Amino acid sequence: MLLGLATLIFFIWQWRSHHGKLFPDINLVTITRSRISSIVDHLSIVLGTLIIVLLLIVLTSPSIEVTRTVERTAREFMVLLDSSGSMQGDTRVQRAGAELNYERPLQLGLIPVTGQRGERGAGVNTETVPFLARYEVARESIRRFLEERRFGDRVGLVYFNNTPFVVSIVTQNVAAIKEELKWLDDYVALGTLLYRGLDMATSVLESSPSGLKQAMILISDAEISNFSRIEPELDRLKELNISLHLLWLGEEEGLDADATAFLDYVSGMGGNIVALTDLTNETLDAAFEQIDRLESYSYPETQKTQMDLSEMLLKLVQWLILLWVLLILTIYHPKPKESVA
Repeated sequence: MLLGLATLIFFIWQWRSHHGKLFPDINLVTITRSRISSIVDHLSIVLGTLIIVLLLIVLTSPSIEVTRTVERTAREFMVLLDSSGSMQGDTRVQRAGAELNYERPLQLGLIPVTGQRGERGAGVNTETVPFLARYEVARESIRRFLEERRFGDRVGLVYFNNTPFVVSIVTQNVAAIKEELKWLDDYVALGTLLYRGLDMATSVLESSPSGLKQAMILISDAEISNFSRIEPELDRLKELNISLHLLWLGEEEGLDADATAFLDYVSGMGGNIVALTDLTNETLDAAFEQIDRLESYSYPETQKTQMDLSEMLLKLVQWLILLWVLLILTIYHPKPKESVA
């Protein structure tokens, strides 16, 4: 600002000292314009016209679509957890000595033990329930999966039995999801309607505004029914380019027609299937680690954005106005020849 003020003072001093020599009268511009056809000598008029045209363009708020490729280093995961009654089935993991972050209540069901959320009944002991249930093992591994997320990763969680329950939309707040996992016991009941769970989880992913590459992790204990209704949901995942990882808690042999058709279809669409016949936290943790390896954390993404040109054009106009003013005040005119008497 001081430099600009000093320049202005110097310019005024020069104008007053050399008026009519280096700085001729402004009226001479008009006289010169009528005699010179060169565009250089008409520069002040050309600039003035250009300034007016650019100002009119600025008023229209012009914009252009810009496409760029960026390197993304974060992912978006949706964990779809089977919470049907069969997930209460025991594993071979002994409760005694197990490092658990959540206490299992004496009673399971869709209604909290005491009837009020926030209050729990007494936990089970190793004598009455000596082994961990499938859902308990799954819960502990999901918690570790959440804790190992990289910066920028987003995770969502949906339970499903006869009805899907959105525990969390996709978010970076994994601490809140870990807190909600303690209420999983209240949802472990009823049957398995996988197509409803897939529909809900896919809809949550589809509505996410992050633009990150997406993956769904389905944890189920192999009780599949109504494959004809599941198939359209799998096609929807494929159309949305959402990769599917199936952590299969059960035997691969002796499956019924629906379960066989489901596994074949997931395999055919390029899904990753991990069969966990011996369900422990070690085997489930290893499955999550495999998903991390398969889901690359460095991938290109094409982004399209609208760039507003108004501000840029307005800055250009400001510089052109300054140049125009300087030309008007300082344009050089040769002295006319003296007439011979």
